[in-house]
Amino acid sequence: MAEVSSTRLYLGNLPRNATKGDVEAHFNQHGTGEIMEIKLMNGFGFIEYKDALDARDVVPDGSDFMGERLVVQFARGSNRRPDGAHFQERTAPRPRRTQFRMTITGLPAETSWQDLKDFARQSGLDVVYSEIGRERDPNGSGKG
Repeated sequence: MAEVSSTRLYLGNLPRNATKGDVEAHFNQHGTGEIMEIKLMNGFGFIEYKDALDARDVVPDGSDFMGERLVVQFARGSNRRPDGAHFQERTAPRPRRTQFRMTITGLPAETSWQDLKDFARQSGLDVVYSEIGRERDPNGSGKG
């Protein structure tokens, strides 16, 4: 498994219309560290700080960002090779899957996967992945 970076953060659940300026402004509200690089992909991205303490201090996981609940985690791996040169990030970190599953039914139509994850965590569960099905039962309730 790849080593976790101390200066680079993975950003998930980014709105597709978010710009580097939007991300920089949001993170500047949560800290004062020097941002070295911002990379945005389709719905996710990375932000790298010059100093590890600055990266640690700004992790606003779950904060509201352009109407979405932002996912912020320390990125796995590094965007630098051992010789110090940059290489391109290829994929976002994937949640680890386990053999344990839970299905919840009767969910309101407006329930998001983040709401479901937060609900399960309130019970002390270690949630690594959640999703909401698109199909509805006859009374309009959903399943996750």
